[in-house]
Parts: sequence; C-alpha cells; structure tokens
Amino acid sequence: MRDEPGYFEAALSDFVYDMASGGAICHLADAGYSIDRIMKELDFPTPRKRVEQIVYRHMLENKIIQEQLPIEQQLLKKQRFSNITVRELGERLEQQLRLNGEQQSYIKLPLRLLKMKVCFDRESISCLTQEEQAYLLGFPWEKEYLYHRLTGGMLEIGKQLAVKSEWEISFYFLQTGEVLIL
Repeated sequence: MRDEPGYFEAALSDFVYDMASGGAICHLADAGYSIDRIMKELDFPTPRKRVEQIVYRHMLENKIIQEQLPIEQQLLKKQRFSNITVRELGERLEQQLRLNGEQQSYIKLPLRLLKMKVCFDRESISCLTQEEQAYLLGFPWEKEYLYHRLTGGMLEIGKQLAVKSEWEISFYFLQTGEVLIL
C-alpha cells in the first residue's frame, strides 16, 4: 500500500463514485450523451471533473476514442483524396463505413485548434446543434488531436465540420487503409 497522504481517501472516493454513478455515466456516454446532459441525468451528485474523467477513461478503454492511431503515418503515405463535392462526401463516407465497419472507422478531431477558435468565436462551430457542440467541448483539451470512432452522432458532426468549417478534417478507415482528408 502507498504511504502517500490521502491515498486511501482518494481510493475510497473513487470507489464510492464508481459504485454510485460510474455505471450510469458509462451507459449514458455509450448513448452519445454530452457531459452536460450526463450531469443532468445523474441521480447521485457527481462533480463535473469526475464525470469527464470517467467518460474519457471509458471511451479510451472501449476504443471509441484514441489518442493516436498506430498506423496513421502509413495511411497518410498510402492515399489522399481531395476535391470532393458535398454530395460525394456523404457517398464516400457511407461506402467506406460499409467496407470498414464502425469499429475500424475514425475521425481525427483538431481539439487544440477547436478550443482556441471557440474561445474567441463560438460561431466557428455554429454549424453544429447545441448538443453536438456540448459533446465536442466535453473532451479534454490537453491533446492536439483525438481520434473518435465514426459512430452515428460523430459521423454527422464530422460531415458538418468537414463541409462548413475551416479546419482540415481527416477520416481514417483502418480495414481498407484509406484516409479521406478534407
């Protein structure tokens, strides 16, 4: 056992929160709820920071989000699409999702750029609904990028950002080894 002051208290606190609300938080995160919405749904009062940590850890463990893709550089060297019309974007994404499956399809989110821009201009993500904005803003901002599996909700967010924002948005399809960069 560690001799650090407060170690036991911290471990006990983690256990209490995990038992009281951890399962519910993970379930709501799996349903695509934003941190704000999860906070409203909880019966047991849980600090926001703790909810953020539980959601982030759960999503990492289940590979819904990843801090890096092990084959990103190989994919970028292999193929690059460009000059895609809005109509073609939807068709290409749907085709790649069918070929790769959701488990092997990711979007690269420019978190640090998003944070800097949103701090000065919330209009930069106005193409998204309030719930979609809250979902994106609930991620930790320490990382430059974060890879999010192309679940139904994230697919829609990705399409909107790719078409209506100034950021370069990349979609990674691991099974076929293709990258769609807009």
